[in-house]
Amino acid sequence: MMMVYWLGVVFTGAGLFMLQDVYKYRKHGREFRGVVIGHKEELEQRDNSGGALMLYYPIVKYSYLSKEYEFISDSGASVKHQKVGDSVEVLVLGDDHDTARVKSQMRLFLAYAIAIVGPMTVLWGLSLMQKDVSKYALIAVISVIVLYFFLKFFSTPGQQMERPSKKGRK
Repeated sequence: MMMVYWLGVVFTGAGLFMLQDVYKYRKHGREFRGVVIGHKEELEQRDNSGGALMLYYPIVKYSYLSKEYEFISDSGASVKHQKVGDSVEVLVLGDDHDTARVKSQMRLFLAYAIAIVGPMTVLWGLSLMQKDVSKYALIAVISVIVLYFFLKFFSTPGQQMERPSKKGRK
């Protein structure tokens, strides 16, 4: 019972960390248009029985101020969702091109899912311990509202996407 509670606390912390990370990139990151130029293949061992899974990480190229940058996405999948030649949105924090990542709705979805499952698991753990969860539920709701307004207060408008120049057009 106590383990369920602590599992919920861990999920809540992980979800909030992921939301903060996604929020930072979405609000403060600069957007560029990139192109998938290949994939890095990585074999991930699943279990001791010899099962393995091949993961594909897109290799993306984008340019800024006539300089080209290339990076391997940190989000891999067992299927090549982005094919070579596909256009993708790239987010970069400030002028540090080492922070480049592919803009992904899945990262946002996972962050919200984990952030929602965490408090629900905490409340479930408290109910298993025969605690009155109504006051904890109220505290959780107030905390989410305070977090929302905190993030809104400290947000700044994101940068507009850098479009490729239209050289040669008249």
